[in-house]
Amino acid sequence: MKSFRCSTSWPSISRPPLTDPILYGRVIGRLASVELVQKITESFRMAISMGIEVEARTTIIPGLTDSERVIQEIAMDLRGVDRWRLQQFNNKKTLDPCFRKTPIPSRRKLIELARLAKREGSPKSLF
Repeated sequence: MKSFRCSTSWPSISRPPLTDPILYGRVIGRLASVELVQKITESFRMAISMGIEVEARTTIIPGLTDSERVIQEIAMDLRGVDRWRLQQFNNKKTLDPCFRKTPIPSRRKLIELARLAKREGSPKSLF
């Protein structure tokens, strides 16, 4: 099986829902257009349809990607993806200094969001 790794971890890209270009832009640190979000979605769908193994990562950032609504939307976006990793945000090294004041999410919060993602029909494997 072919393998494709879509690393979407901060500081490169933290995977917010593709249904929300404004939030997507806030997380990646630049304006995100509807066209950009559509191209990302198309890339995921193309890789899945070609039978390429796809892994997505979401860094859980308090105030951005740590709500139930966001996790539910991402789970919907990632249907068909082989693996999804929820990563704990680390405020020690960030490209944007304003994130250094953002608290690190607790392990309990990560587990709670992972359980929610599983209920929402997340990808085959969730880490």
